[in-house]
Amino acid sequence: MKRKKKAVPGVAAPKDGKVEQAAGAALSMPDYTMRWGAVSSLLLTGAENAITGREIKRIMGIKDGREVSFMVERERRGGVPICASCDGKNPGYYLPGSPRELEKYTVSLQRRITAITATLEALETALEEWTGQQRL
Repeated sequence: MKRKKKAVPGVAAPKDGKVEQAAGAALSMPDYTMRWGAVSSLLLTGAENAITGREIKRIMGIKDGREVSFMVERERRGGVPICASCDGKNPGYYLPGSPRELEKYTVSLQRRITAITATLEALETALEEWTGQQRL
């Protein structure tokens, strides 16, 4: 699979530390180098360059795919902005190429939280009706 390579800030970034924005203006990216871990050091910039968990697992020699998810989550909580795409065209993990790309991912997470909360509330109501117990 052919991917467009973009610079990863702090590792393969241009000497000026800038990454091109869609409009052509340069944007200075934060340097996450000190917080990076094994997964983020493999990732490319931009959703179009997403790397699947399966690919990461293979590259790292990991047998359990859940381990990749745990590693991604640990790095995210450490401050590395690892995004994920479920897009059928380019599924996988990537580093955002712009604040807008990161914002787009955070909005998608917010939508998932809203959907999961609605499902949880419906199931709690069903449990309440089934058992006669009220929630706190």
